[in-house]
Amino acid sequence: MKRFILILAASCFTLSAAAKAPKALFPFNVEDGVVISDPANKMSHSSAAIINKNGDVFVTHIRDCQNNHEDPSNLTIDLALSKFNVKKYKSGKIEHSVLLKTGGSIGEFKQDANFPPYDVFLLDLGDKIRCIFQARENGDSVMAVFDIDSKDGKPIGFVDRCRINYTHNGVKKSITMTSEAFKEVYADFGVTNLKGYERPLLDQNFTKHGEWYYNVISSWCCAGSVPIVVRTKDGVDYEVVYSCPDFKYGASEAAMTIEGERVYIIARTSRPENKLKAGTFLGVYSLTGECLRKPYQIGDIESRPEFLNHNGTVYVMYNVKPNYLLPNGKGANRSRVRLAILNDMGTVEKAWEIASPHSIQYYCLNEYKGDVYFTFGEDRFNRAKAKKGNISFVKTNL
Repeated sequence: MKRFILILAASCFTLSAAAKAPKALFPFNVEDGVVISDPANKMSHSSAAIINKNGDVFVTHIRDCQNNHEDPSNLTIDLALSKFNVKKYKSGKIEHSVLLKTGGSIGEFKQDANFPPYDVFLLDLGDKIRCIFQARENGDSVMAVFDIDSKDGKPIGFVDRCRINYTHNGVKKSITMTSEAFKEVYADFGVTNLKGYERPLLDQNFTKHGEWYYNVISSWCCAGSVPIVVRTKDGVDYEVVYSCPDFKYGASEAAMTIEGERVYIIARTSRPENKLKAGTFLGVYSLTGECLRKPYQIGDIESRPEFLNHNGTVYVMYNVKPNYLLPNGKGANRSRVRLAILNDMGTVEKAWEIASPHSIQYYCLNEYKGDVYFTFGEDRFNRAKAKKGNISFVKTNL
């Protein structure tokens, strides 16, 4: 029987009085993680998950029923949804649906037929769930928004294209979040050496603070980009709070959380082929933008990192020690994942690792009534062995 191996990190730090150790860390084997993506999918990837007040779990992801690996040139990729109740996920009562196909439409919006829709970010607005996704329209990438019903998960309709709002040199600007337009945003914040894919990305989790939902914008595999902290009330219009130029190696798929008056930001850097330092870097800022700790390398580059603020303790999850393989038919191995507790200056106080013969990547940590649930992708990059990639879900003992 294949099992996840639970490993206490080689360097085990002492917990401060303020940090609460988890009761156990992911004590589950492969069979404990229930596959919640559609079995018909050959590839399921890049999940985002929320659990509403009724315990209904909504997991959005991209899926492909014809190819078992992710590639933006695969025009068979769709935006998909898996919906189930947190108490019944082991029963197999999971509803699967397609939200948007390549070349498909939602209301007035039509996705280009020559590029698939990508990464979805979710904002729970109570009676509806706002889906912010990487769209392609008229040949340019754009952050677009549609809503799904919080009861049945069906699309309600197209909302708008996202806009970023800020003041530069005394001039108020409101710019639609397309790849081309976002170059102007970065230029206004002093970033002109962009190289790679400039399309803007959000953290999959919004952080509620006061009346605002905070998030961080970065770019996907774009050398020179930096995290930009933003806040929104509706998931459509984003107000710039500040940028983080201290991320000097670039910022891809950044994540953030807020604890008290401190903002924790983590981001992947550019890939090795961009000839910059590759890894995952973490920094700490104030709510007003003061850099309290300059970004330092905490992990490796392989997969999107994520935060969890649980009972006042800040956890961060990231990949470590991967076997990074350039595209040669084998893909990358993302089988080692670390979960760490951070102190108020972003230092790791205690950390654990899980290792698996399966690839673990693009994960989500969600809290519901004091319990923590783990959504993760597996096998997508074990191309030499895996016949398909799944998204799985399991309750943890955090």
